[in-house]
Amino acid sequence: MSILALICTMKVATLHIKIIVKLETEKNMKKEVFILGNENELIDKLNSGLRDIIKEELKEREKMSKKPTKEPMLTRADVCAYLHISYATLHRYVNYGIIECYKCGRRSLFKQEQIDSILIKLNA
Repeated sequence: MSILALICTMKVATLHIKIIVKLETEKNMKKEVFILGNENELIDKLNSGLRDIIKEELKEREKMSKKPTKEPMLTRADVCAYLHISYATLHRYVNYGIIECYKCGRRSLFKQEQIDSILIKLNA
């Protein structure tokens, strides 16, 4: 929730101050109107509103950071060095379907987990 508009108007009537605060939220455009007796109430309302906004943002960032970690992808050079094979052998393994290759543009990428499982199969 973010504050789009904050309109404060002061009305002075017989030594009595009222502050009217209008808050509009971004997501559902609800309008909240508070009639406050003094400045301290305004400050308290704004502080609590800001705390809520900050808590929501932190929760969203936590959710985003808790995404599952992606398994590492290896390039052709990495796979050849890891398996101690040549590029031609790696190409042949890909063509025969022994190793699965993923393309990203012109780059050939391989999953570390699959390379490890193939290494176990070849040694068995």
